[in-house]
Amino acid sequence: IEMFPNPFHDQVLINYTMLKPGTISIEIFDLLGRPVKAIQESREQSGTYHARMHVQNLPAGPYYYKARLGESMSIAGKIIKLY
Repeated sequence: IEMFPNPFHDQVLINYTMLKPGTISIEIFDLLGRPVKAIQESREQSGTYHARMHVQNLPAGPYYYKARLGESMSIAGKIIKLY
């Protein structure tokens, strides 16, 4: 999974690849671990996908994300929102 630009302003572009059919979910959390934004969970076939997450309402600062791709792959990372 790729989330860019990082740091970002009003939106984050997300690229991800499903190696086999499965469910994708992506959430963004604040530093206290509270969910602040999510992409609706969806079922996808194998392939590469692109999504856009609008985050203009989030305050500037660091955030964590967690992505679940299928039943066995979970990816986490850090992103930063600029003013």
